[in-house]
Amino acid sequence: MDILMLKPIKNNNALREKRNQDRIHPDYYLKVFNRKTGIGIGPLGNISSAGVMILSHELFLPGNVIDFAMILPSKINGKLSVGFKGECVWCREDHANEYHRAGFELTDLDEQSSSILSVLMHSFI
Repeated sequence: MDILMLKPIKNNNALREKRNQDRIHPDYYLKVFNRKTGIGIGPLGNISSAGVMILSHELFLPGNVIDFAMILPSKINGKLSVGFKGECVWCREDHANEYHRAGFELTDLDEQSSSILSVLMHSFI
């Protein structure tokens, strides 16, 4: 099994925008799916306590709310995956890599999912 190593991303002022939390960038991909359809969306680009960036070939429109599922690197609180909803805040095409980077604000995060994401962010740094 691959070991997931996460490290904080240092945001410069141009990228910080309204962010108050440091982003954590995984060294290995965490696979993200549309929880309703089961279709793979792409890997997690980074995560904070307030949001995620996902890399995808799909274009997301700001304001759209997506129901996500993410495969965890190992069991956390007895679970191998975590579900969460995110509202798209921005989406940009990455011309060099032929995919989109989309930023999502976490919404309606239940206590169990919040706990799992917190353990993920703090235990794998």
